[in-house]
Amino acid sequence: MKKLLQTVYVATVTDNNIYEALDIEWDDFEDSIQYIAGKSISAEYIITRNKADFRNSTIEIVTPEQFFNYTWDKPSGL
Repeated sequence: MKKLLQTVYVATVTDNNIYEALDIEWDDFEDSIQYIAGKSISAEYIITRNKADFRNSTIEIVTPEQFFNYTWDKPSGL
């Protein structure tokens, strides 16, 4: 877990993120919150097992397996 947390940043969700997520009117509210929180920190990736729910995302969507394949064996991360 420590190695993972050295590689990723876990975004904080603010009340403004919640209001913005309501405005984008995605089918899944929790996914819209993740997307808005990711945008607020200029995230390179959103890591999820359900890529289809993020079809309107401007942030690259990857599965956990894809993310680990991209980063785990690289000493400097992405």
